[in-house]
Amino acid sequence: MRDLEIDLFLCTVDEALDLAFARRPEEGAKELRYGLERARAALLAGEEWAPEMTERYRLALTNYCFRYRVRGVERRQQDT
Repeated sequence: MRDLEIDLFLCTVDEALDLAFARRPEEGAKELRYGLERARAALLAGEEWAPEMTERYRLALTNYCFRYRVRGVERRQQDT
């Protein structure tokens, strides 16, 4: 996997956590959802790193929504 993609993932998770701590967890979930959508687009484009990164974002979003009680986000990402 490319270092750039790993760095972007870690920064996205960090930003989502900062937003949760600032009492804006829905905004953090949106950041993670955007990362998941980006990884899925790369998956469709055939990027070698995309399957693993898609799974990382999916798990991060699911765990984040559970931990910070963000409703609806996990259902939307499972439907797609």
